[in-house]
Amino acid sequence: MNNSSSAYLQLLGQLNLDEMYLQQVFDFYHQRYLQSELAKQFVAESPRLNEELRTCPLIGFCDRTLGKELPERRTFDGGAIRGSLQRQGLLMTTGHERFRGCVVFPELDVQQNIVAAVGFRVAVRLRLWDKPVVHWHKPEPGFYQQQGFNTVKGLIYGQA
Repeated sequence: MNNSSSAYLQLLGQLNLDEMYLQQVFDFYHQRYLQSELAKQFVAESPRLNEELRTCPLIGFCDRTLGKELPERRTFDGGAIRGSLQRQGLLMTTGHERFRGCVVFPELDVQQNIVAAVGFRVAVRLRLWDKPVVHWHKPEPGFYQQQGFNTVKGLIYGQA
């Protein structure tokens, strides 16, 4: 194998599409926040937010427009992106966003990767099933593989 193909394979191994999609979603939320006077007013005036949250550099706003920007789920790209976001818990199987109607504050690790987020609903009146504060944690690497192994183990032993 020559040097260029070895470098290509090394770069390909470092590429994590789930991480890329996750970052793009929070970038999209940040852009929506910058365009929303309602969200900015909420951050400035809400008694539920402390000063640390107000100064977060990546504040986002989930205004339910992400689904319109993503490719259709029946396309190859749309299925891959939406599947990734569902596995990570940001999209529900219905296509709804976990943080719908929330101002979102992501939490970063030391490598500046998003590992968790908290969202505060902006709505004045909430439905009974809507939580005023939404928490999300990024699944640990290998979480889904372990979950799959546990399911198979249960099927083998007749416990599922």
